[in-house]
Amino acid sequence: MATPTNLIGIESIVELASLLATFAIGYTSYKIFKLTSEKKYLYFSMSFIFLTLGFLIRSFINAGVYFGRKDVVEIAINTPVITVYKALSLAYLMLVISAYLILIILTFKIQDLRLISLFAIFALVSVVASYKIFIVFPILSFLLLLYLFWYYYSSYKTKRNKNQIVIAAGFLAIAIAQIFFPLINRAPEWFVIGTAVQLLGYIILLASLIMVLRK
Repeated sequence: MATPTNLIGIESIVELASLLATFAIGYTSYKIFKLTSEKKYLYFSMSFIFLTLGFLIRSFINAGVYFGRKDVVEIAINTPVITVYKALSLAYLMLVISAYLILIILTFKIQDLRLISLFAIFALVSVVASYKIFIVFPILSFLLLLYLFWYYYSSYKTKRNKNQIVIAAGFLAIAIAQIFFPLINRAPEWFVIGTAVQLLGYIILLASLIMVLRK
């Protein structure tokens, strides 16, 4: 999950924009919930607030590397410095994976508490696996987002609702972004491209919510 220091500044700018976009999505969803009283928008809002908090935590992580002394962090393996770093990284992973799972539960209208508890266990195991092996995180995110794309695209083909295809395009862009993240080992620039594509996906989703709000 690490990014070379010379690219963290650029990545941080894109992620700040993503933070603002996810917050705007969460806020707009909440406004729609207040107008319509439809709980799906409340949960949609919650999932994107989770993503906003995740980006906020990642901003702290990047700031610590970019503005701090990286060598001190690397040397202090058994000190509270690295413990804080690990805690922030785990919190980031937990928030993002939880956000995607809330979207899955919401989208597929899962109400069985046994299945929901199974998703919670899945989230915890996924966070641990993602922290130990980085590539697990983008692969898992890609698959979850692909399910969301598939649902909204299928819904569009059935109902021909333009908003459905916009939402599908947003989730597809965010899913495609996950493909770029593991390529950081080949060329660090791919990670920045991935964050930019991900931001595009959030902007598309925000546009879809604005369409709903204007109706």
